[in-house]
Amino acid sequence: MSDSNVPETTEKIEMSLNAAFKNFLTTDHGKDVTGNRFVRHYIDYAGGETIVDTISRSRVESYVTENILKGHTGFDPNAEERVLALKVWFQFLKKKKYTEVNLGNIIRAPRKPRGAIARTKAKPNSSENQVTAEGLNELKQELENLQAVTPRLRQDVALAREDKDFRENAPLDAAREALAFNLGRITELTTILDNAVVSEEVSVDGSAMLGSLVSISNLDDEKQYEYTLVSAHEANPSLRKISIESPVGKELLHRRVGEEITVTAPVGKIRFRVEKVGKKLA
Repeated sequence: MSDSNVPETTEKIEMSLNAAFKNFLTTDHGKDVTGNRFVRHYIDYAGGETIVDTISRSRVESYVTENILKGHTGFDPNAEERVLALKVWFQFLKKKKYTEVNLGNIIRAPRKPRGAIARTKAKPNSSENQVTAEGLNELKQELENLQAVTPRLRQDVALAREDKDFRENAPLDAAREALAFNLGRITELTTILDNAVVSEEVSVDGSAMLGSLVSISNLDDEKQYEYTLVSAHEANPSLRKISIESPVGKELLHRRVGEEITVTAPVGKIRFRVEKVGKKLA
């Protein structure tokens, strides 16, 4: 789509990211609400008052690493849309002569990990979207907590930016990274909650299912363990909540008391017996 209302200019113009974004919103591409959200996320990371022409290649690469490659949370299901939006944005900045270089050329979407397509295109009621009622409430609470601290994180960035030396400003980098992580997790949780379906599966034969509290014993040393089977979104090993997609969780799902399972671990194969299956109270 061409932006007929974006005239070419002949001289470089000094412009902040916030001011450039206001101009961007008047273009055809600026009408893309989803794309604008991704562009705004980048601007919050870089700093709205940052002069466009001072943005370095390394800073853009850092943003890509932290927010598109998603080293802290895994593959970003919105990576392709985010990359497209940012390419359009940087192309706009170059076209308007706010910068001499189109930094969008260095942005590439990461290769999708195996199974990513199935996860992002899962049907609303598929098992991949199912969560426990307790888990749904915890995810909602986490989202609320993150949203509550976002204003403070934005303020931290603004205060750190008062030191005009952007080249060596560790507090600014730390503040930006904290804000980027916060906004990235909010986006991730919003996507999860938009598709989440509380599991209504009922066990008629006493077998373990999503939400079940399962007691097992190691057949070699007779030690006993207790786990709650949850979705991958709710997994928390420290609370003994294991995902039904994990090696142990997969084996325990739909098992009944007395049945034995074998799990392959780094130390070799370990055998367990299901001692008890119960439903954890919310």
